[in-house]
Amino acid sequence: MPIMVKVEIPGPWDFVRKSVREGKAATDYPIGTILYDDWENENSTAFQVIAHDKHFDPTLTAKGYTHSMTLCELKASDYITLCEKQAFMYTTKLIPAGNYYVYIPTYSGAQGGNMNYYFTTPTDLLPGSQLVLTWNLAANPSRITAYSPTVDKTAMENTTVTDGWDSVYLSRNSISGSINLGTISSATSSSGSSNYGMMNNISRVQEGSNNYFQSCLRQYLNSDKTNMEWWKPQTFFDRPFSDTWYPTGKLASLNEEFLSVLAKPQIESATNQYFETNSIDGTTFKLNTRYSFQDTIFLLAPIEVGFSGWSIPEQNVGTVLDYYVNSTYSTRTKYYKNGTAAAWWTRVPYPFSASRQDYVTNSGDNSFMQPNNYSGVAAAVCIQ
Repeated sequence: MPIMVKVEIPGPWDFVRKSVREGKAATDYPIGTILYDDWENENSTAFQVIAHDKHFDPTLTAKGYTHSMTLCELKASDYITLCEKQAFMYTTKLIPAGNYYVYIPTYSGAQGGNMNYYFTTPTDLLPGSQLVLTWNLAANPSRITAYSPTVDKTAMENTTVTDGWDSVYLSRNSISGSINLGTISSATSSSGSSNYGMMNNISRVQEGSNNYFQSCLRQYLNSDKTNMEWWKPQTFFDRPFSDTWYPTGKLASLNEEFLSVLAKPQIESATNQYFETNSIDGTTFKLNTRYSFQDTIFLLAPIEVGFSGWSIPEQNVGTVLDYYVNSTYSTRTKYYKNGTAAAWWTRVPYPFSASRQDYVTNSGDNSFMQPNNYSGVAAAVCIQ
């Protein structure tokens, strides 16, 4: 009886990678070429060739593969936030039940800042708890919620005194014997402090963080896990990703053969000028500094899509990609599948804020907005 041997037949993406590695991709797949992740299935995700020899995976370069091809989603796919609003405090010591006050700095305009707020916690707050403000833009803060370190999504809502003010949770009137909990960091400094733990930046409390490396969006793009298991807190202030539209990471939506030929290029981003906090895993971040990392899926940088750089050299990440040389607004404009023009995230922060993030507007211009806002995603990948 003959021995049956299973022969793996190379698929089309294997041939694409072979073309890249042989230095033929610029001819075989010129800038602007559209390829589908499921190859001939035009209902699958369309990717456009936007650069040759721009992004590299150092482990593959070390093996002698010195050519690459960068692709980006032709249409904006997901409509998602970069980062959730964050906790204002992470406790490192026990906070006994009792009366406390916290100083909230001026944020912007009439936001209810620049004063102390008083509250009462009826139970001890354990080390490792998070304190979260309910505080929307252009509104006064209304409550503090404490989250247990062991039951993350179960709120222990603080009961507070009522004093005739418009909230039963936070009071602007002094409570006798109240203990100073600390000061939240202002929007443009790292001066926050507390004897009971770490204080966050007020803009991140209201808008979320603009550190792309630590963002919810980066985790979503580079995971295939389901049931929201793709999200893990990256900092002590992170709150769970709350959008139930995205229970499964993006990698799970792409064709397996396509994924098998993708490299993990080393790309750069930068930190803002005002406030950063280290990751739970010990990754450190300095202000106004570039940093690099490797991801399968990544966002493009403003300079890569043809925008001019900042006067701050540390913020000028990347070089213009082939497709975006001499680009115009229309070149950068992307659309959702329904034909609506889409704004889409970049991976670089607006440097003059601890929260605002650069993005491409739905008319192809450059601007910035709050990370907890929704915007489109144009995922980029690299074959090497």
